Amino acid sequence: MKIVRYFIQHVGEETGFNGWLPLWVPKSAGFDPFSDATGMLHDMLEHRLCDTGKFHEELQAFGRVIALRSIPGVGARSSYSYEESLGMEISGVWARGEGDRIEAPPPTAPIEFVDANLQALCRRCLKSLESDMKEHDRHLEPFDQVVFASSMLGWLRIGYRDALRRYGQQDHGCWDNGRQAFAWAVKNNKRMSQEAEDCIPGSVMRLCWDTESLRMQDTLLEPGGPLERHPTWLRQRIRAWQMG
Repeated sequence: MKIVRYFIQHVGEETGFNGWLPLWVPKSAGFDPFSDATGMLHDMLEHRLCDTGKFHEELQAFGRVIALRSIPGVGARSSYSYEESLGMEISGVWARGEGDRIEAPPPTAPIEFVDANLQALCRRCLKSLESDMKEHDRHLEPFDQVVFASSMLGWLRIGYRDALRRYGQQDHGCWDNGRQAFAWAVKNNKRMSQEAEDCIPGSVMRLCWDTESLRMQDTLLEPGGPLERHPTWLRQRIRAWQMG
């Protein structure tokens, strides 16, 4: 299976740095562009095309993160563990007032050999969340903690299982895809950042990941070049993104 995604070059309004934004997310969403291949790969492999940034969608993405990057050191961007980084993400969402609206997931069954780790992850995240909330004079009641942790666990399970369905569990499954894909990202982080700085404004980066051969193909499409010979739908999508 080949996974193809398009990213458009953009200058961050807050940071002023050049980077890449997913072309399938409206410009009006206000996200800061990625300056490296690791962030691009996260959106490409660990998010869905229909994701819009809702809290439960982010939790599902973290479930896929755990499935793809469970091997120590794979795709690690800092010394933080997944537990700490997820806890920081949840804290950030609550600080923006979005966490109050977490949606209840459909019923989920435990995942053999993995669920104990996911439950421990949720407990660690709650501790991180509580610590951050104290700094903002907020508090989670005991009952709220139970509901919150239960919902979080459900969405993590859904995301984890979705990754297993998409990438498989046997040869060339989640672990091989994660290891090879993020090894490519680490190797190409500086190059993707430099491409964003050097390319013509409004250029598009096409990434194609082959889940069977475990290889990435990247193609820079610049205005006036191959981009003009690309399918009409892509040119229309760029215009729609720019107006969004």
